[in-house]
Amino acid sequence: MSFKAYSGTGTVYMRPVNAAGVKTGEYKPVGDAYPLSCQVATEQIKVKSRRVETAGQIIASKTEITDTTGSLVLREWNAANLAFALSGTATDQAAAGASITDEVVTALPAGEYAPLLYRDVSAVAVKHTSGTPVYEEDTDYTLDEKLGMLTIIDGGAITATDELKVDYDYAAKTGYQVTMGDKVQIRVQILAHLYSEFADEHYVLELDSVVMAADQEINFISEAGTEGEQLQFGMTLETLTGQTSPGRVNGIDM
Repeated sequence: MSFKAYSGTGTVYMRPVNAAGVKTGEYKPVGDAYPLSCQVATEQIKVKSRRVETAGQIIASKTEITDTTGSLVLREWNAANLAFALSGTATDQAAAGASITDEVVTALPAGEYAPLLYRDVSAVAVKHTSGTPVYEEDTDYTLDEKLGMLTIIDGGAITATDELKVDYDYAAKTGYQVTMGDKVQIRVQILAHLYSEFADEHYVLELDSVVMAADQEINFISEAGTEGEQLQFGMTLETLTGQTSPGRVNGIDM
């Protein structure tokens, strides 16, 4: 008799699907993901005798599956992972960078920020609308370059309501934009290439339709020393029409 121990390492891929299990996107790796666990919850239905001589004795029983669930911990973040955790979507961002000359900005009182038209700015020059003087950063104004927001400094050469002209470069957009809360239900197929450290074998796990639900809050500003916080998900494994199981291990129904 041989035994299998399904424990080891693995690479997990996900792709979005609809309620019928039809793909709506392509497989993407989710990074370091463990543990990945599945559980079948059962209920025993018992029939007890009502005859006087055997009253209370179990004369028949059967087991029914009441739920098929699981859990997954993602230890690396990417845009798709974060969108799952925020019940949202991730969309590609792509736009060329450029230079802006003489963008007109009205100075707000110190401590209030006037936004530029673009973010991720560099090579910033702030001047009076006449062209002179050219104001000094950290003396006359401060700038959040990532957000493209400018505020004046009390005691500097700029006063509130002054009209300014701003020159700057802004960076190209790349990567993804994550929109929170625009997707009621996150449903994916999971395909995993796994390696058993016990049997020294590779095997495949397939889950046809999994509804993902984030199990914890996400700390974007966290305690010092807590970098690398995990994304934890509960999973509901659905059995598709025509199937007898929510998934397979090496092609064998779970």
